[in-house]
Amino acid sequence: MQPKDTYCVYCRSTERHVPLTENQQRWVREQKGAHLYVGDLIMCAAGACRKVRSSGNTRRFHPEYLRIPEGVE
Repeated sequence: MQPKDTYCVYCRSTERHVPLTENQQRWVREQKGAHLYVGDLIMCAAGACRKVRSSGNTRRFHPEYLRIPEGVE
């Protein structure tokens, strides 16, 4: 999956979104459970946003938002 510019519901603007790295995917699984499929998740790369959502959906990933911390690359 390639980075793409798409609307971020958190930033309320069009921002660059990038696919998750292996470490980021591992971190999401630790937070949400090992059964979760993370292959289609993307992260907003705008400033400090770093919030996660599905690549095919502009809606939030979960009822509670999930932000990948700065140290997880």
